[in-house]
Amino acid sequence: MILMYSLTMQNRASWNGKWSGEEEGHYIFDTVRSKHDIKRAEELRGRTFWHNFGDGWTACIDCRIIDSKQKQYYAKKNGGFCGYDWMCSSIWHGWVDTNWDKIYHDKPIEIRLKDNAKMERGGNDLFFSLCSLVATDKSPFECFHLRWTGYNDSNWWDNVATDVNRQTKRFKGEYGTEKTFRIDFKTRAVYEVL
Repeated sequence: MILMYSLTMQNRASWNGKWSGEEEGHYIFDTVRSKHDIKRAEELRGRTFWHNFGDGWTACIDCRIIDSKQKQYYAKKNGGFCGYDWMCSSIWHGWVDTNWDKIYHDKPIEIRLKDNAKMERGGNDLFFSLCSLVATDKSPFECFHLRWTGYNDSNWWDNVATDVNRQTKRFKGEYGTEKTFRIDFKTRAVYEVL
């Protein structure tokens, strides 16, 4: 059994509201074999842990059980854990203090997909599309055909393209699994919203 920890920064106190590591995925893979460790991994499956650093930054660690094919997929886009490996040890051993488990409901957990969406133009109409393999409960990978539309004028780019509700859509995969995805129209980065 493989337990995957994924790291995102949900609250960012930087001058531009961004995190230098947001362009990559950040994962740690823990292969567990003993009955005790498998039981602990099952306890962590699907759980999310938040760590508030107290300076405007909040880290989010999402725990998932994955298989070896999924591990290969995520390992290809892994940017390392940025020195925050200690968080995984804290979660595994239950060493969480008052800075942990502060839930921020206004910030969903997002995992960046490996590829960016492609943008095509038809007159002033914009079409953003991406076909991506995403891990699901039904299959190690399920193909999702993602598509957003836009309009190439300053009003759309300045107002509509920055609206999170317009960036976020629900899609159905080839085996019928429904998942939510968000696009950053300016960078064309696509995220799975958990």
